[in-house]
Amino acid sequence: MDNVLISKCRNCTNCPYRLYQKPNDTIKQGQGNYFGKAIFIVDDDESVKILKQVYENLTGRNIFEDYYVTTLYKCKYNRDVKRPGIVGMNCIKNVREEINKIQTGVVYAIGTNVITIVSNYLNNKNHVLDINFNYKIYYLFNYNPKWCKKGNIVLRDTFINEFSKIINK
Repeated sequence: MDNVLISKCRNCTNCPYRLYQKPNDTIKQGQGNYFGKAIFIVDDDESVKILKQVYENLTGRNIFEDYYVTTLYKCKYNRDVKRPGIVGMNCIKNVREEINKIQTGVVYAIGTNVITIVSNYLNNKNHVLDINFNYKIYYLFNYNPKWCKKGNIVLRDTFINEFSKIINK
């Protein structure tokens, strides 16, 4: 997908991070197979890298060959945000527009921040008329790719087991 200048993005108008933007800053787009098995939405670039590595370890394939992967937070200024809020609510509108261009029927929202933002957006009465999620949405509330890096074997194995169930459907 083409990169969009933050200054031209209508969904970024009310975002507090817009104050930090430079003239050529763009929104981070996802990558992968537009006609793939599903879409994964994760918090940030680090989660994408971990998801890619776990997928490759489990299947021997590149995740972007089979799935489309995108991040919730779209600009470099808010990718490190640790709490959901107005920033995430602006970003989810960009995610919605991004994934509506993809030809798949399933979306997996992975990670607590992503779950919170996506579910709040879908349940917010102000957004009912403008949303066009024609997808079956699955939430993985307590599973986060970053568990694979934290050193806790139980959490890592839990994430890998749950992720394996998804990719083996």
